[in-house]
Amino acid sequence: MNYQYPYYYYPNYTGRTEAGMPMMGMDEMKQMMMEHMKMTQQIKQKVDMIDERLRKMEEKMMW
Repeated sequence: MNYQYPYYYYPNYTGRTEAGMPMMGMDEMKQMMMEHMKMTQQIKQKVDMIDERLRKMEEKMMW
């Protein structure tokens, strides 16, 4: 699964201003990274839940 990340999530972000990109404070960056991490966590949990459900269904169908 690859999610489309906005440009500021790239690991090679060096803090220099890209063309047309407003300068962001470090606090703002940290805030966005935190929100991003939370979202990723939630997505992972949902996927795990769905995975679990599918596995149970498959087991029922096996017997």
